[in-house]
Amino acid sequence: MRHLPHGCALLIALVALLPASCQRPDPEPGAAPEVAVQAPSSGAASSAPRTDGSHGPAPPDGVQPGEMRPPADAPVAARWLAPRAALVRGEQALLGVRLVLAPGWHVYWPGQNDSGAPPHLAPALPEGVSAGAVRWPPPERHVGAGDVLDHVLEDAATLLLPVSVAADAPLGDVVLRARLDWIVCRDVCLMDGAELELPLQIVEAGTAPAARPEDAALLDAAEARLPGGEPAGLTLARDGDALVLRVPGANGLQFFPASDGLPLQDVLGTCAAHADTLRLQRDTRQHGTERLRGVLLVQRPDQPNTEHLVDRALP
Repeated sequence: MRHLPHGCALLIALVALLPASCQRPDPEPGAAPEVAVQAPSSGAASSAPRTDGSHGPAPPDGVQPGEMRPPADAPVAARWLAPRAALVRGEQALLGVRLVLAPGWHVYWPGQNDSGAPPHLAPALPEGVSAGAVRWPPPERHVGAGDVLDHVLEDAATLLLPVSVAADAPLGDVVLRARLDWIVCRDVCLMDGAELELPLQIVEAGTAPAARPEDAALLDAAEARLPGGEPAGLTLARDGDALVLRVPGANGLQFFPASDGLPLQDVLGTCAAHADTLRLQRDTRQHGTERLRGVLLVQRPDQPNTEHLVDRALP
């Protein structure tokens, strides 16, 4: 485990110089291709049970009764989640990687952060099993000393990994494996990682595998926390160098820009407001996509907050 000062410039430099084992490890011969940890894309909205983005009575995705928090000297505990004891030929399944953090610590969401990089997940799945993009829970804004802004996950979070099982996948006992690397911070930052394993089976089509109820409950809670589709009435317009994002009826907005979206400047000052409008500033010093991507938190009077995926071409 490597200890890092919680400083913006130094941490950025160290992330850039991470050894290969902490960036994108080369897969072993015969291993499945790694799945890059990505910011949520608009396609994830269809998988969320609440397409309006609201959380309603969904169970919380925080630390659950019976879950042990890790100690402060090793502040992240990670493990696989699977809803059933087997994968079924010809079917899809939603797996997860569960992160539980010691109190006060955070890991990073794949957004436009000032100091931190998100966890990197490299699965090695059995023959005949393929994975989609990681689906992330919505983050929180974290402002550190010197107005350093990051988008973070605290307490506990589940990274969802959809998988597909081929109709001719080999039957029998298998082991799900993955390498997970992370930077976790409080007043200092630690660079660490873990090798994750989960024994399962692959069974014939038509089989009903035994349930894993505790894992299933955590996966259901995580799926319910996924951001929904765009809020009704959202508009995006240009005003000189600014992009004006508006949601009628809102009395508060926070936009969490994704790392693979349009580069923005002054994210701290322009991406949150107690109003129905944000004036976002494009960072013309950087070259990137021509799409505004990220998660939008919407506050309305006397209503629960809602979170929505945004993936819009520039007007």
